[in-house]
Amino acid sequence: MALNNDLMVAETREKYEQLLSELAILDEQHTPDINGPDQRLLLISAVLEPLKHELTEYIFDSDENEIRFFKETLPDILSLFIYYTEKSALETSELIGTRKSRAEYRSRLMKRIDDFSTENAGLYDYYSLRKTNFDSYYFLRSSPLNRELGVLFGMIVDPRICPGFSIKMAMISAYRKLDGELNENLNDYKSPGSSVVSNLRWTGTKRDLTELVYALKKYVNNGITPVKEIVHGFEGLFNTNLGNYPRVHQEILSRKKSESYFLNQLVNDQQKKMEEDENERLRGRGFK
Repeated sequence: MALNNDLMVAETREKYEQLLSELAILDEQHTPDINGPDQRLLLISAVLEPLKHELTEYIFDSDENEIRFFKETLPDILSLFIYYTEKSALETSELIGTRKSRAEYRSRLMKRIDDFSTENAGLYDYYSLRKTNFDSYYFLRSSPLNRELGVLFGMIVDPRICPGFSIKMAMISAYRKLDGELNENLNDYKSPGSSVVSNLRWTGTKRDLTELVYALKKYVNNGITPVKEIVHGFEGLFNTNLGNYPRVHQEILSRKKSESYFLNQLVNDQQKKMEEDENERLRGRGFK
C-alpha cells in the first residue's frame, strides 16, 4: 500500500511530539510500582503497535523517502520505547533489590551500554558526523545488511517493518541519554544514597515530609526543578521512600487552606526553641 510519504513522515512526527508531551506529564506523576505495568511503556506501545502493522504493508515511493523515514523519523519513537524499557527495569531493581544488587544492576546496564558502543563504534561515528554514504545499505528494508540482523534489544526484527539499523540508531539515542544520566547521577530513578552516603533518617511521617517538599519547591533552583527531583533528593538525604507522594499531596490539598499541619508545627517548634534558648541565655546571666 503506497501512501503519501510526506504525510507518513508528518503523522509519525506528530505522534512523536504528542508522546513527548504526554510522557512529560506521566513522568511527573510516575511512581515505580512492581505490581502494575509502567503506564509510560503502555502509552508508547499504543503508538508503536499500529504503526508497525501499517509498515508491514507500506510501500515508499522512493528510496530517498524510505531512507529518510527509517533514519530520521522512526528511530525517535523507537528510542523512547528502548529508553523507558531500560528505565522501568532499573526502577524495579531499585525497589526490590538490596544496596549491593542495585549497584550491580546499574553496573551491568552501564556495561551493556559500553559494549554496544564498542561493537557499533562505526555506526556511532556515522550517526555523530551525519554521514550519508551508506544510507542505502543501512536504511532500506531491501538491503542485504538488513537480513543479517535477527534480534535487537529483545525485538525480533521483521524486514517488512523496518531495517535493523533503524533500531540501532534508536538504541544509540536511548543509550546516550541513559549513559549521561547514570554517569552524572542526574537520573530520576537513581538510588537514594548512591552517590552520597547519608546516615540521616527521617523520623517524622512521610506525609509531613511530602508537605515540606511541595512547600520548598519555589525555593529550589528558582522553582524550576521538578518535584520528583526534590523528592529523590530528600529520599537520598533521609534514607526513606515517599512512595505515591502525588496522591498524598492531593490529600493534603483537600484539607482546609489554613490547615498546613506540619508547616504550622514547624513554626510552633521553632518559636518554642527560640523561647527556650532565650530563657537559657537569661538564666546564664543570672536572671530567673
